[in-house]
Amino acid sequence: MGCNMSLKIHFLHSQLEFYPENLGSLRRSGHQCRPAATECDIPEFCDGQDGQCPVDLFKKNGASCKNGVGYCFHGGCPTPDDQCEYLWGFGAMQSEYQCFQQFNTQGSLNGHCGADNQGGFIKCTEENIKCGSLQCQRGSRTPMIAGNDKQYTRTIVSIGGQEYECKVTSGTITAEIPDLGLVMDGTKCAEEKICVNQTCVNVDLFVEPGSCPTNNVALPCSGHGVSNKNIVIC
Repeated sequence: MGCNMSLKIHFLHSQLEFYPENLGSLRRSGHQCRPAATECDIPEFCDGQDGQCPVDLFKKNGASCKNGVGYCFHGGCPTPDDQCEYLWGFGAMQSEYQCFQQFNTQGSLNGHCGADNQGGFIKCTEENIKCGSLQCQRGSRTPMIAGNDKQYTRTIVSIGGQEYECKVTSGTITAEIPDLGLVMDGTKCAEEKICVNQTCVNVDLFVEPGSCPTNNVALPCSGHGVSNKNIVIC
């Protein structure tokens, strides 16, 4: 949706008739031309002077989202539960920590932190185990995504008398799309940390420098509005 008024289009007896009286007219300033796609996105509004919707903006990286489960990252709020449900279908969710600890340190099809130049699986270090293979439970018995349904494992492991379901999948759909069986970049791996390239790093590394005006050092934008880079939107 842009900031130009739409043409009035009517279908009549299979013939297309249009009424161009609104050609060249601009929508009023403040008209929403692009709604927020996620809670980390920001809606855009016409300025009354340009026919194009403004550039797509999103909340600043590192903003808390989904009730503290994740951090905003390039307009999205990636979480393990959402990724598991995408891969394994309705009801799937992240497995317990024991699955990550048991398998991602092995560097095998059951769990790893990516592949090396020779195609071998890389073992996750202890600090990066939540950024390797996404260990899931529940949902479908096989992955729902074509391309990721060829290589997968489902293991029931007993640790301390407790059974855990640990399901992983691996495989790339295209050269441009990364292995969806690995935890997505931007996923929270610890407090103030996110996964990037299968490494748990400080989220501040991906926050644009600068701050928004405030009358409270603990509340950017004084607690009213959202910030994108150094822009305040109230």
